[in-house]
Amino acid sequence: MNKESIKYFVKKNAGFFANFTNLGFIQVSNILIQLILFPVIIRVVGLESFGYVAVANAMAGFIGLFINYGTNLSGIKDVALQKNNPSQLSALFFGIYYTRIALFVPVILIFVALYLFQYNQFLYILFATPIILAEVVNPLFFFNGIEKLTLYNTANLLAKLGSAFLIIFFIDENAPAWLVNFYLGITNFFFYGCLAIYAINKYKLPIPLYRISSVILIVKDNFYLVCNNLSVHLQQSFFLFLLPVVSTPMIIGAYSLADKVISSFRILLVAFSSALYPKTALLYQEKKESWPLFKKRINRLLFFTFLLIALFVFWGNEWIVFLFTGSKNILAANYIRSIAWVPLLAAMNSLNIIELLIKNQYRAIFYSSISLLIFILIFAFVFAFINQSEFFGYYLVLAEAAAIPISLFFIRKNIPSLPKN
Repeated sequence: MNKESIKYFVKKNAGFFANFTNLGFIQVSNILIQLILFPVIIRVVGLESFGYVAVANAMAGFIGLFINYGTNLSGIKDVALQKNNPSQLSALFFGIYYTRIALFVPVILIFVALYLFQYNQFLYILFATPIILAEVVNPLFFFNGIEKLTLYNTANLLAKLGSAFLIIFFIDENAPAWLVNFYLGITNFFFYGCLAIYAINKYKLPIPLYRISSVILIVKDNFYLVCNNLSVHLQQSFFLFLLPVVSTPMIIGAYSLADKVISSFRILLVAFSSALYPKTALLYQEKKESWPLFKKRINRLLFFTFLLIALFVFWGNEWIVFLFTGSKNILAANYIRSIAWVPLLAAMNSLNIIELLIKNQYRAIFYSSISLLIFILIFAFVFAFINQSEFFGYYLVLAEAAAIPISLFFIRKNIPSLPKN
């Protein structure tokens, strides 16, 4: 490749490189702040209370995914295609927010039901509400779609720094542990809300009247996609939700620590996939025959990158536990070593999901998510029934390994796309 070819390649892919740099910085900052915060949290509230914090955090994330309803993915592509059409862009923007607000209503009813039935860990769930509200107002789909993430990047960093400030200075041995999730979410809610208002004013997006038809359209079109997203979250968190029923607080805490460590590396994969998605959507639309070679090259890059990560986590498990807790914990180290390969398996499946997305194969995504959910439920209940805590870490490995052949099956099945309304 000569000098001119390199210049042409860089210029042609400038949007992708800028998008990836910004998203990468967002996620790297998230990881760094997480690596700073979680040792502080664990050492102050204790590993046992940290387990309940992690369970509530995962539940809030699950509810947030439901409220988001797949718009952080479908919205990226739609914004990328409509960014030069102000009227369509405005309808799309507010249609997404109207849908999220409508879906938040049943969540309120769930919280009321938990209170009435005196759920033991209700305060942990209640004070994780800002995490859910942050997802309601999160405008990432918009800034990612127009490939202008610098402002979002800055606001996200300020939000994370704000959370770190609140936790470091206001969480101590006398503070209730359920305040941790409140502080993690409230600054995100504030800054994401400011970004959404900025987008409305900056891009002159007129507020259309609320139309139930626009909400129904998104609910219908994204039904298969959100089922996949929820299934993926359950793949990672269902066993964590089940642990308080069958295990002790110490086991929950040890497993939660391992889960959080692995999720840090998942964040890198999410950043890469999110930055790559707009580029692949346009590439597939303009030149479908280039997709297989492109996918092969990216998969090779992902494999070697996440193989190094897996080896680092596998061999450094005891050091990682000491870094987070300040002491040795054999069970937590065992869990980290067991699930070290999960990010690598997830990386090998990421482009399969993107391929289904760019082909508008939401129905296939739905079928694959339901198939995977069946495996997840079987694995989770088998591990819970056996109740041998030393093997709990292998649950995520089996679940992630099952996702790859399921996705490949539905790619080759080539289920007809849903008609666009």
